[in-house]
Amino acid sequence: INWTNKPVRCLGIYIGHDRYECNRLNWDTRITKMENVIQSWRMRNLTMFGKILVLKCLVCSIICFPAMFLSIPEDVSKYLNKILYGFIWNKRDRISRKSMISDYCDGGIKMIDIDSKFQSLKISWVKRIINDVNNPNCKWTCILEMHIGKWNISVEQLLLMSFKSEKQYPSSLKLPVFYKEVLLSFNNIKNKKLICNMSNSDFMSQLLWGNENFMVDNKTIFLPTWTKSGILFVKDMFQRNGSLYSIETVKQKLSDTRNYICEYKMITKMLKKYVPRFDCTIAHFVNCDKEPQFLIDKSMMLGVDISSKLAYKILVDKKKTKPICISFWARTFTIDHNIVPIKHYFLK
Repeated sequence: INWTNKPVRCLGIYIGHDRYECNRLNWDTRITKMENVIQSWRMRNLTMFGKILVLKCLVCSIICFPAMFLSIPEDVSKYLNKILYGFIWNKRDRISRKSMISDYCDGGIKMIDIDSKFQSLKISWVKRIINDVNNPNCKWTCILEMHIGKWNISVEQLLLMSFKSEKQYPSSLKLPVFYKEVLLSFNNIKNKKLICNMSNSDFMSQLLWGNENFMVDNKTIFLPTWTKSGILFVKDMFQRNGSLYSIETVKQKLSDTRNYICEYKMITKMLKKYVPRFDCTIAHFVNCDKEPQFLIDKSMMLGVDISSKLAYKILVDKKKTKPICISFWARTFTIDHNIVPIKHYFLK
C-alpha cells in the first residue's frame, strides 16, 4: 500500500486530511458541471415551469450523491441557491423564495428548496440504520454502535433525542459529523410532543437526554456517567412509591461520582415541576423497550416508514409561506381562496 497525503477517491467521494482540498474536489467540480448545464439551457426560451423541470432533473441530480454522505459547507449552499434562482430570474428575485417552493394550490410553483433536499437525503439514512443495525451481515452500522455503545444507549434511544439545532445539541454527545447531521435533520421533521398533552406512561417513557422538553440554558443535556449507570428515561428517577430517588441512592448507582451533586440537583429541578401532573407510582411498570414511534406530520410513525420524499414535503411545508398578494386581495375583497370558483358561487 502506498500512503499519500493527498485526497483519495473512494466510491466517488474524495477523502483525506486536507479538508479544503477535499471540499474543492467534492463540491467545486460538481458545481462547475451544474453551471455548464444551466448555461446550455439558458439559450433556450423556456417558461418558468420548464426551467424548474431542468433544475430538478438535470442540475440538482449532479450534487445529490455527495450530499447524502458529506457535510455541506454553508458557502456551497448559498452559492447553489444563487445559481439556481439566477437561472429562474436572470436578474434579482421578484417573488419570495419561500413562496416559490410552495405547491401550486398554495400559490407556489414547486421550486426545489436545496437546503430541504439536502436534509431529506440525510434523513433517508434513518430507515437504513434501523433496518441494518440488527442485521449481522451489515457491517457499516458497527461504527455508530461503537460510538454509542460506550454510553450504554441503543440506536432506538439515540433516535428518540429531539434537539433541533446546533445550539440545542449537547456538547458532551460526541458523534461523527455524519451521524450528527442525520440526527439533526431527522429531528427537524418531528413535531414537538408537549408534556402537558402526555399521558402518565408517555411522560415516564420520555428520554432524559437530548430531549428538548428538558433543557438547561436553552441546551439539551447529556450525562455519559448517568447513561452508563442505566439512568436513561424519566421512570429511572422514581421509586415505587412515586417519589424521586434520593441523592444517596443515585450516588450508589453512578459509576463516576464527580459533580454528581450538581447533576442531581439539575435533573430533579427539571422533573419536580412536572411531578404533580402525573401518577409517578407507575414508573416501574412502564415498558420502554418497545419499538419507538415518532410524532411526524401530526401522526405517530415508525422510523422505517419515513422516506426521503415524505421528509422533503414536511420540511418544505414548515418553510413555505403564501404569496403576499393572496392575503392582500383576500382582505380587500373578502375572497375565500379555498372556494372552487364555479358558476354556483358567482350569482348575478
